Amino acid sequence: MSTKRQFKGATKPRTFFDRKVRIEGYTRSLSLGKVIPKDWQYVRIRVINKTQDFIKLEILKLMGGDNDARKNRTSEP
Repeated sequence: MSTKRQFKGATKPRTFFDRKVRIEGYTRSLSLGKVIPKDWQYVRIRVINKTQDFIKLEILKLMGGDNDARKNRTSEP
C-alpha cells in the first residue's frame, strides 16, 4: 500500500550550494553538477570581481550536448 505524500507544490530553486574545495596535486577543483545544466560540455569562466573573501564568476556555455561530435559522427564505407 502506497502512502500519500504530505507536501505538495513546487519548491523554489536553490540559489546557493556549499561545496568542498578538492585538492589534487597543485590543482583545486569544485563540483558544479547541480549548478550547470547536464547538457553543457564546455564552459568559459570569467572573473567579474575578486576580493580576499569573495570571487564573483560568470559561467558562459561554449558547447552543449547537441554539438557532440561523437553523436553526429557518420560511418564511413
